[in-house]
Amino acid sequence: MSLEIGSWTAADGPSALVTQDRLVAAVTRVAKRSLESPKVKAALAAAESIPLGIVLSNEDATAGVVDNLRTIIDAEKALAADLQDILRIPKAMEAAARQAMQKTQAELTSAKLRGNDARVAWQQEVRRRAAAAEAKAREDARKATEAAAVAALEMGEDAPPEPEVAPIVVPRTITAGKASSGTTVRIQATEIVDDAACPKAWKTIVRALAEGYFRQAETLGTVKRAAPGESVVWCGVRFVSVESVVNR
Repeated sequence: MSLEIGSWTAADGPSALVTQDRLVAAVTRVAKRSLESPKVKAALAAAESIPLGIVLSNEDATAGVVDNLRTIIDAEKALAADLQDILRIPKAMEAAARQAMQKTQAELTSAKLRGNDARVAWQQEVRRRAAAAEAKAREDARKATEAAAVAALEMGEDAPPEPEVAPIVVPRTITAGKASSGTTVRIQATEIVDDAACPKAWKTIVRALAEGYFRQAETLGTVKRAAPGESVVWCGVRFVSVESVVNR
């Protein structure tokens, strides 16, 4: 059994749709060939000899119907076998398509994971630099305030208040052309560290239930999630803040 697909070029249109149409037509031709077999034609002739409402009046007529039924049953089995063979074609094609694309898909997935990991690492580095810059700004402000206080004391004046250092806002979205990449932080329950403090219901479905309660408590201000990559213990369970990339 073979498929006569023919040939076509990219000018015929989208290759996947063109291929689908050609394959459907080819499979239809294969199926129709099964209907042209002598066994099936004999069975159709036998079927015509058994009209609706047939009444058997003697043994010879009954024997003729029985013989025709055998012919029909044999043709049914042959068609069923042919159909199974034909239905294996799309399954084999699916397996072949998956195998053909598997390596490239794996390469793309691996590259995406590498890029996402690098993106998260950069976000963490930006936060580290911002924290260091804030710490330096606070230290510089403290030193300046101390120097101003000494000068004020020498002049007999009141020491000036220490200026407030505004926190550095770290952007979480990077835009490049039509693409944008942001990060999100989700809570992940990892382990029970205090069995006595852990609610009994959490011990069987700790992640689904505990994470839900954590988010609810976070909304109410009862607990605060840790910084990305760090963890907090709440109700006897350790909750880790996991940062991941959202690409658009």
